[in-house]
Amino acid sequence: MMDKIKGFVNKSLGKSEPPAPQPIDKQKTIRKIEFAIAKLDGKEKTLNKQLQQTREAAKTALKKGDDKGYKSHSRRFQMLKKQLDTTNGMQEKYSKMKDTIDLQENVSEIMEIGESLTDIQKNLGIDIDEIEQVAGNIRTSMEEVDKASELFNTSMDVAMSGSVELDNDELQDELLAEIQSEQGMNEFADMDEELVE
Repeated sequence: MMDKIKGFVNKSLGKSEPPAPQPIDKQKTIRKIEFAIAKLDGKEKTLNKQLQQTREAAKTALKKGDDKGYKSHSRRFQMLKKQLDTTNGMQEKYSKMKDTIDLQENVSEIMEIGESLTDIQKNLGIDIDEIEQVAGNIRTSMEEVDKASELFNTSMDVAMSGSVELDNDELQDELLAEIQSEQGMNEFADMDEELVE
């Protein structure tokens, strides 16, 4: 009765009722997720390449004593690193979504088997209360999986919102150590050539 009254009031106010939600096509959703993961894989490869090139450019600028060039490349390096971290986080989220859909499908199949078993046991005169308790346990475990998945996704969101930056000084120290190491190797090579002559 309340639904009819609500419908009448909405109609008189010119409001239409929202359409019923469409059922989710799991296979289509999984294909979309797999497509998104593939795109993110490509983006990750591109970002890794750009990150390495920018790192080398910062190293070259540091070797030449070009402080302005180093700072410019260092900033770009940090921005690319953030993008890469974000891309990796998104890949992980999509993978978890796919896993959750797969798990839900498995649980649904288990539930269907359980219901069939309940019908068979009912026909055979077996205690249904025990069966219902088992089905309740399965539902509870399914809810716990959903809660754990939500908690994990929330923690991933929080983790991804924090900044994971390589400090300019850390990058500079790392690159200077590489440069000194390379120069040391060149000096040893020169000494070897002198000894051979």
